[in-house]
Amino acid sequence: ANSGMAWRRGTQNNLPKGEIRLGHVKEYQVPSSRALASGEEKVVLKVVDSAAEGVSNSASVRVASLPEKLAALVARDGFVNVHAHEHPACVIRAVESEAVGPGEIGLSEAQRLNSRVCLDQAVELTLYRGRHVALDAREAAIGATEVEVRADPELEVVVYEVKARRPVDGAAVDGAALAAAIGRHAFGCLVTLSEVFVLRFGDIDIV
Repeated sequence: ANSGMAWRRGTQNNLPKGEIRLGHVKEYQVPSSRALASGEEKVVLKVVDSAAEGVSNSASVRVASLPEKLAALVARDGFVNVHAHEHPACVIRAVESEAVGPGEIGLSEAQRLNSRVCLDQAVELTLYRGRHVALDAREAAIGATEVEVRADPELEVVVYEVKARRPVDGAAVDGAALAAAIGRHAFGCLVTLSEVFVLRFGDIDIV
């Protein structure tokens, strides 16, 4: 007798690869932030290394390299918030700087890790607008396919896990001073879950 397990007739386990199975939550059918953005809200820039690692959490860009809408936001606010990929897992605060060339964006090692991009990569960046498109909460229960625009949730409390980037023998730091330094480092930035920061505190690089 054949002891192998066989699927019951009528199940949908043998659909062609890539086809969405009925009954599955259709998260991948939700429009992404990138897909909803206009041409003036996106720009492709080459990633270069930032000399501001541990000093500033802002990315460097040339306003002349930005579309008119993004350039106008930098002129008005002094910065523009953008993200890589389809959805904003991490938000980049970009400011005007002569430290990079035309068509480039300067990102530190930590920023590249957070945004999942690499050096010399041409990355399409999209304006972060503080909202996302979500499926109706009834989707899993009744198969509803309606989507709605929701504001991104705000973090009520931010807890930082702190350690030295490299082992330092006998090092001691002032906790209050370090907390204040972290606050200054992240000030004006949109902090997201699981984001990594590198802060130069005295002679120690803090992660």
